[in-house]
Amino acid sequence: MPELKSLPMPTWHGTPANLVQGFVDFVRNGSQIRLESRLRQVRDNVEELEYQKRRSAQNARSYRATITAARKRLTELNETIVSLDDLSRFDEGLIGLMEHPSVIGIRADSGGRLVIHLRLFKPEVEDEEEPTYVGDFEVYLLVGLPSKDHETLPVTQTDDPSSTRWSRGFTNAEFRDGVTYGTVSFYGLDRIRGLLTEGRLPELIDTVAEQIVTTGVAKRMFDADAQPTDPTWSGITSGLEKMLARTIEISVNRHTLAAIRSQESCINEYSRYAKEQADSIRSCSLRLTRLRSELTEMERIVGQKEFDEEAAREQLRYITSLTGVMGIQFTTIHGKQVPTIHVRTSTVYDGERYDLGDYELMFVEYDSYDSSAAVIRVNRTRAPMRGQSYYYHPGRTYGSAQYNWFCFGNRAEALRQLFHKGEFGEFVHMAINSLNSINSGDQYSISYDYERIPMDATWTPPVEAVRPRRRRRLAGLLNFNLV
Repeated sequence: MPELKSLPMPTWHGTPANLVQGFVDFVRNGSQIRLESRLRQVRDNVEELEYQKRRSAQNARSYRATITAARKRLTELNETIVSLDDLSRFDEGLIGLMEHPSVIGIRADSGGRLVIHLRLFKPEVEDEEEPTYVGDFEVYLLVGLPSKDHETLPVTQTDDPSSTRWSRGFTNAEFRDGVTYGTVSFYGLDRIRGLLTEGRLPELIDTVAEQIVTTGVAKRMFDADAQPTDPTWSGITSGLEKMLARTIEISVNRHTLAAIRSQESCINEYSRYAKEQADSIRSCSLRLTRLRSELTEMERIVGQKEFDEEAAREQLRYITSLTGVMGIQFTTIHGKQVPTIHVRTSTVYDGERYDLGDYELMFVEYDSYDSSAAVIRVNRTRAPMRGQSYYYHPGRTYGSAQYNWFCFGNRAEALRQLFHKGEFGEFVHMAINSLNSINSGDQYSISYDYERIPMDATWTPPVEAVRPRRRRRLAGLLNFNLV
């Protein structure tokens, strides 16, 4: 195996003479500001989550009420399905239909459903000696899908239309191949469908005839022959029970089954919505528990308003002792001195160490909404010898993201909280661990994308960079008398 090359020296390393005092001043000046800012943010987050939880609970109640109503409606619809196993209850209605004075013929359409041929007259009026002829009409008992307030039936005018006009009472009229087609509307839901369901066929024909005759115009008003001629067809075909069953299936049960499917879909859909709201409530509750605990701790710390200088020094000692930390310097950002930590990164995979490059961790919070995984500004000072970082994102010159950042993934929120609390030692330790990590889903390509380096090619601080502050000698101050 060829000898591995050593890594180059970093672009900079070491620490300035005023490192300790500068770091202490940074922590002192920013601690209360960060804490109060985080406290406001946590309070806002708690308030927002409480509102979201209340809203989710309200939505869940509304969805459950919708589901209850849909189930009730579903039960009602199932009870309205017309059973076609025994058609004997329709015998009286079929007899009345065949004997109806306006019916001149009954046949089946191409789907085997009832078509009623009617010859209609306007009733006698004061200035008329006898009823006046309106026309012959085929009525297809195919009730249209329910609309908001009315039902429709297809109608065809079968008497000679060449010298007549279509009745004003019909809609969607169309003259084609010597035949006039149209529809007739009946206002009031289930007006026609209800009569068909109950087998009241003579009443159904009376309702249809009345609608046509009332809105229709007698032929004599158009200077047409006022007397009817032989109909285009007449007579009653056999198998009326079977035709009636198919008619009810398409005009009644079809609509009911469609309504049943709609209610079932509604129940499934709103059950899913209710579950989503329940999941949201649980999620909000878990997050509220954590945030309220953090809020209590933040209020305690902010209330103390004390600065522990020795704790700041201890954090710096810990940071400079971490493997990979090559140096700390101060960078001026917006007129303030900000600590910048230079880190050499690598990862071990399958018994080998691979170079991941050098990075600067700048102690300034990343102020873009482009990614919640960007915690602080991160600059790469040396790219890996082969390949690029999976998680490093150079700054862009457009939009709000103008600074370099590193994707800390699901560790970002924990890192952000540590940074806000001023726990910089733990923050840097966790950040370096993230810089040295490759997600399990990407590890298969480590040996192809990165250069293998010696196992001991890590930057280890040679000496303690920050020493404890020497305390003043108290000898000589202990010999005194109380007065």
